[in-house]
Amino acid sequence: MKNFLFILGTRPEAIKLAPVIMEARRRGIHCQVVSTGQHGQIVQEMLAIFGLEVNVDLQVLAYNETHTQSLVTRIMEDLEYSYNLGEFTPPDLCFVQGDTTSTLVGALWSFYRNIPIAYIESGLRSGAKRSPFPEEMHRRLIAQIADYHFCPTEESCENLMREGIRSNLFVVGNTVIDAMYMVLDRDYSFKPELQELVDSKNELIIMTIHRRENWFIAEEMFKAVRKYIEGLESIKLVIPTHMNSMGELAKEVFKDSKNVLLVDPLPYDEFVNLTARSLFIVTDSGGIQEEAPYLMKPVLVVRRSTERTEALRAGVSDIIGVNPATIVNEIRSLLFDDLRYYNMVDINYHKYGAGDSARKIINVLRR
Repeated sequence: MKNFLFILGTRPEAIKLAPVIMEARRRGIHCQVVSTGQHGQIVQEMLAIFGLEVNVDLQVLAYNETHTQSLVTRIMEDLEYSYNLGEFTPPDLCFVQGDTTSTLVGALWSFYRNIPIAYIESGLRSGAKRSPFPEEMHRRLIAQIADYHFCPTEESCENLMREGIRSNLFVVGNTVIDAMYMVLDRDYSFKPELQELVDSKNELIIMTIHRRENWFIAEEMFKAVRKYIEGLESIKLVIPTHMNSMGELAKEVFKDSKNVLLVDPLPYDEFVNLTARSLFIVTDSGGIQEEAPYLMKPVLVVRRSTERTEALRAGVSDIIGVNPATIVNEIRSLLFDDLRYYNMVDINYHKYGAGDSARKIINVLRR
């Protein structure tokens, strides 16, 4: 194999595919990167942190395509159009990662074009096809057409085998750990507003809420958290606002809050280093459930189920649901119950590998 194509569209995909692109190029493989534009310019900014750039940008957000059905159609049409124009070389193998709309359509397009598919982060399952929605079903569908399955853990590999997928399964860890180690810096310099907060005597909690299944309850969540946090003098809550409507809602609810700092979506290196200096994380994100335990930070998962079950069993994360009162109680518990906090810190946590996943993936493909 001499030509690899990477189809991506969101911030997490850019982060998790970057180490693979870098390793493949280091080994002399020609790599092309197609961004669907699902997360707009932020994808190019993420790749730039790793010295990478996009070769083709389909810019689907330029068409105001935000609904899943519209995105599927637009990405499929634009991929085919770009391919027919010769904007990227016909690949020997197409890489997709994760569970987004860009991932699903990238895999479908490759399948229709009879291009073999390498699926990174294959085998994650929550067990409920509508939770998370639509990501859980995206993962199941992609697994049925992928040719190579790069699983982060033995458990994810076993999930595939239970579904009847038994060939080309490789347990390699998660490439997000590769990416995290690349940017982690003990002497990291933040933007002035964050640097001032990091240098203060306040303890930091990070909260990220963005999933569409939480939109119905988000305002009540935010109001409950604001009311509680404002009663704590030495605690500061940092909220990177998402690009969807959840971000706008957060700006409305938390405006003028003295204990809450709202920031635009952070560059990956800044977010990782801020996490390393935080107390714990409150999130409905998937990737943060993987990164934070490596940084010895407990994670409160604001969801009803998760596909990152390894962290739950290891005790480094807890699912706390979406009830606003419960969320506040769980935050209070981690702040003031020292035993619970330290029971959620595991210095030997290594469920997702040792930061060498990209090398393992390319080793498999070179063989």
